[in-house]
Amino acid sequence: MSSDEQGGENPTWAWDCDITGRKYTITFGAAEEIFDGAPSSAIWYSNPNDESDYNEQPILLPTEMLIEALVEVYGADQLDHAIEEHLNTEVSMLPPRDLAD
Repeated sequence: MSSDEQGGENPTWAWDCDITGRKYTITFGAAEEIFDGAPSSAIWYSNPNDESDYNEQPILLPTEMLIEALVEVYGADQLDHAIEEHLNTEVSMLPPRDLAD
């Protein structure tokens, strides 16, 4: 996992997949105007080993939707733990999960 430095604007993260050879990329804050001003994320892939294996248009979604999906699948506690390990801090960045929803 890596982060490209772009002057603090639109942080971009990329992951290489050893099985498919694809490189998956997420850019945060990519196109805020299409979701009524809400922060958005763009997700796309390419394959350096197969030039025809790529998506021309990135998938755009509200960043909040991406976060909500992660919390729903993994739960806030598991994500908090992963964030704490990654940042080496005890600061929780996610709200408690409401199981009543």
